[in-house]
Amino acid sequence: MEFEKCYAPLLKRAELIASGAINPASPWTRYTNGGRAYYERDETWERTLEEPADGVKGETVVPDENFEQANAHLLKKKKMTEEGLLNSASAWRRLTNGGRAFYYQQDTGEHSLEAPAQGVYDEVALPDEQFEPGYQASA
Repeated sequence: MEFEKCYAPLLKRAELIASGAINPASPWTRYTNGGRAYYERDETWERTLEEPADGVKGETVVPDENFEQANAHLLKKKKMTEEGLLNSASAWRRLTNGGRAFYYQQDTGEHSLEAPAQGVYDEVALPDEQFEPGYQASA
């Protein structure tokens, strides 16, 4: 009985890998809450509502509040993409707080108050304590 209790999760994972439901080589993790899911890529923290073509390496259940926040952001991002307001090839992110915004280039760490010509790949609203240092660095 103790053996089964200890190794049940490993046996379940082995079954999921054998069935193709889990791909250990995938950089993606599925985050779920109820019947809903979003996917996050290792290292880049890229998130999407669409299941990645190469599958997922695992699944994590997310508490309601955290899931709602991430899901709302992804739904907004999906709508902005459909409206042509985001450019996935851009390295710039628009960070907002109230009616103010600044732009952050992830690869170089550059900050700017001017919108980049190539657009942005994402837009995120930040609380005051996270927004102010970046906004001041942009001025």
